[in-house]
Amino acid sequence: MIRLNKYIADTGLCNRREADQLIEKGEILVNGSVVNTLGSLIKPEAIVVYNGKTLKRERLQYVLFNKPSNNKPLNEYLPVVMESCKEAILAIEIPDNSISGLFLFTNDDSLLKKLTAPELTIHNQFAVELEHEINSTELNFLNGKFKKVAFDIRAGKANKLLITTTGINAGDAILELFLKKEMSVFSIDRVEYGHLKKGPLTRGKSRFLSTREIGFFKMLRAPK
Repeated sequence: MIRLNKYIADTGLCNRREADQLIEKGEILVNGSVVNTLGSLIKPEAIVVYNGKTLKRERLQYVLFNKPSNNKPLNEYLPVVMESCKEAILAIEIPDNSISGLFLFTNDDSLLKKLTAPELTIHNQFAVELEHEINSTELNFLNGKFKKVAFDIRAGKANKLLITTTGINAGDAILELFLKKEMSVFSIDRVEYGHLKKGPLTRGKSRFLSTREIGFFKMLRAPK
C-alpha cells in the first residue's frame, strides 16, 4: 500500500502538500470513486484520475554521475546516465561546460525544486587548479567569499585548492569569481556533493543512489 499523496507526487503532477489540497477538494478519483480523506492508502496498481486524466506513477530514479573534464556539456552524457533506467531523468543543475565531477540526475520534481531553492544550504567541495600559485592574502580573500578555502595539501602546490561551498550552483560562482579577479583556472572538479563522494565512481561512469543516500537529500530543509 502507498499513501495517495505520495502516489500523486510520484506522477510528477505536484508535490505532496499540493496533492493533499487536491484530495481535500475532492478532485482525485481512485478506481472511479472520490477520495477526500488525507492519509488514504491505495494499492500501487490503483487507477488514479485527476481532471479526467489517469495519472501514471513513474519509478523515481536518482543517479550520480562523475562528469569528465573535457569541456563537453553535461547533457551530452544523458544517454550514458540513462543506460540503466527507462525513466526520463534530468540533471539537477546545468553547469558551465568546464566544470567536472559529481552531478545528480533525477525525475523527482519535488527534490529538484528543493535542491535548487536559493535559500537551501548544501555542502559541496570542489578541487580547483589555477594557472598560477596564490599567496596567503589571496587565500584570505577567497575565504571571505566561500565557506572554506584551503590549499590541497595532497598536491603540495599553492595553485591547487579545495573550496567548500553551500550552494547548488557553486561551481559557476567559483568560476565567475576567478574570472573577475583575472585568475586563470585550469579545472574545477566537484569531489563532494552533499554527503556523496566519488569513491570508486570513475570519470564518465554513473551509479544509482542507495535508499539511505536518497533519504539524506529528502531530509534537507531550507532555513526559515
